[in-house]
Amino acid sequence: MNQVEIYFSVVQRKALTPDDFRDLDDVTERILSFQDRYNATALSFDQDFTRTDLKTN
Repeated sequence: MNQVEIYFSVVQRKALTPDDFRDLDDVTERILSFQDRYNATALSFDQDFTRTDLKTN
């Protein structure tokens, strides 16, 4: 899975379930609130594994 698919999977599970929205404005508000929370708490991924590491193992 690529990173976009993972992100949308998280949005589906955490923000859009259950789907008890009154209108599209509620959906928009929930998604934007989730996005703000996600961006505030997300940590960057520091990859230390290189091609050289792959060849030596």
